[in-house]
Amino acid sequence: MVRQTDQIINFTNEINRRIAEAGITGVEGLVGLYDQLRSALGKVSQQELEWAQGEVNRVLERLRRLSEELSHLAALKAALETGH
Repeated sequence: MVRQTDQIINFTNEINRRIAEAGITGVEGLVGLYDQLRSALGKVSQQELEWAQGEVNRVLERLRRLSEELSHLAALKAALETGH
């Protein structure tokens, strides 16, 4: 049982060392970051995110159409300039 306890302690120390390599103070620091992230994300609703994503998609679609129109305009201009 003592050997198993030592193995668990060594494993915990190794996990804390690996986490510390990322600049986080062990498991406690990781749990603290998790709580902070959860709290921060709780301040933004799923509906707000969906609305913003929809707005971005609408703008992207409009820009795609505008790009197509500009391509057609450039092709028309080139055709008129060359006389074809």
